[in-house]
Amino acid sequence: MSSNGIDSPSDWQTLRLDDEALVTLQLAMISDPQAGRVVEGTGGLRKLRFAPASWKTGKSGGARICYVYFEEFSVIYLLRAYAKNERDDLDESEKDAIRKLILKINGDLAKKTMP
Repeated sequence: MSSNGIDSPSDWQTLRLDDEALVTLQLAMISDPQAGRVVEGTGGLRKLRFAPASWKTGKSGGARICYVYFEEFSVIYLLRAYAKNERDDLDESEKDAIRKLILKINGDLAKKTMP
C-alpha cells in the first residue's frame, strides 16, 4: 500500500533524529500503515514504537510515533513523536482534542477529493 505522504512535526528535531531516520520511518509506515496500535478514544490515532539504528536500542526503548492513517485517501499524518521516557499515555482531554483534530483533517481531505 502506498501513501501520498507523511507530515512530520517539529518533535522530530527535538528527538535529534536525522533525515535518514525519517526516511526509514516513512518507508516502514508506507509499507504497513496499520502497524501501530489504535489508541482507544482518539478516533483513529495510532501509536508505533520506533528506534533508528543510530540509537543502539530496541523499539521498546525508542521513540513513540503518533500518527493517523486515512485509508480512504491513502494519506498518513504524523502528529507527534516523543521519547519513551518523555511522557505517559494520553489523558481524556488530549484524546478528545486529537479526536476533533482527526475529524477536521478527515473533513478537509474529503473536500479536496470532491469533484
